[in-house]
Amino acid sequence: MKRFIAKASAMVLVFLMSATTVHALPTSFRGTVYLKLDQKWIRTSTQERSGKRSFGRARTYAVYPADNSKDTFEKMQTQLYNQEKGIPISSVYVLSELEGFRDIKVWEGYLDAKRVYFMVRGNKPKYDAYADFYGTGN
Repeated sequence: MKRFIAKASAMVLVFLMSATTVHALPTSFRGTVYLKLDQKWIRTSTQERSGKRSFGRARTYAVYPADNSKDTFEKMQTQLYNQEKGIPISSVYVLSELEGFRDIKVWEGYLDAKRVYFMVRGNKPKYDAYADFYGTGN
């Protein structure tokens, strides 16, 4: 009887462990973001940061007007935030669709931040826009 209980307990434990799903945070964000009028900041999703590097990386592939007017936009702004504290851990950077990746330097004292997100906004307060954005906290 003891062997039966031990086997049944082991099987239940294996079943419970296999049914548990572990959700790891992504290590980057890639998507189209809406950049509001008046340069209001928009938050991207939280991502995991290894802490092995003193910088994140970001770029914009395209910035274009929300009203489908003539596209003269090419820039947006971003800043890296610590998710646990809800505070910025980098300066504000201007990204241009004409450039490649930009290193986003993490301020001293925040290199151990494990969960981060990017805040993004337009570069012109009078206009709203969309941007194809990529960011990784590294």
